[in-house]
Amino acid sequence: MLGFLVSALASCATTEELGGRSDLSWRERLVASAEALKGHPYDSALELKGRHFRLDCVGFLSAVLWRNGINLDQEMAHFRGDAVNRLKELLESKHAFFEKPRPQPGDFVFWDNTWDANGDGIIGDDGTTHAGMVVSVDSDGTVTYIHASVTRGIALAKLNRDHPHHGFSPTGKLWNSPMYLGSMYGRKNNPPHWLSGDLCSGIADAESLL
Repeated sequence: MLGFLVSALASCATTEELGGRSDLSWRERLVASAEALKGHPYDSALELKGRHFRLDCVGFLSAVLWRNGINLDQEMAHFRGDAVNRLKELLESKHAFFEKPRPQPGDFVFWDNTWDANGDGIIGDDGTTHAGMVVSVDSDGTVTYIHASVTRGIALAKLNRDHPHHGFSPTGKLWNSPMYLGSMYGRKNNPPHWLSGDLCSGIADAESLL
């Protein structure tokens, strides 16, 4: 327990330092603050600038935005439902979802049907269930994103919407990470749709919150 508290405090200090750098753009500060939290366990507690957060998918994004001047909980308060759907509705209300050639660092990524959220035993009827943040985009469209993974904690992963049904490129480059809860490469009983590109339901402009 003591070790976790020390780690949490160290991450808070790092986030403070990165968020305060004047030579970074707002988007760069978002990404720097998010990456400073890599390695924290899923749903772990974080205290940041006088507020407490639980690092599930939206709690993680809330902490990053709070560090960079946006109270996401307050922004979402007018919408109903679970946190990820309230965030989606907030961004929809700001017309933040649009098709563009490439997302930018700091943009929000959403996925549908990443787990059996309604508990009915049926795969594919759960709506929007997860969110993360774009870190970088390669020339071939492969997105590196950061999110709160149930199994890996705050971690980086890959997404390629141009090749959503393929885990790897012909040359072996990782295009899409496993996204459905419990899915993995080589597992024979993965659901029909389990890769991050396949389950991705939209990308929203982060600057809509400014």
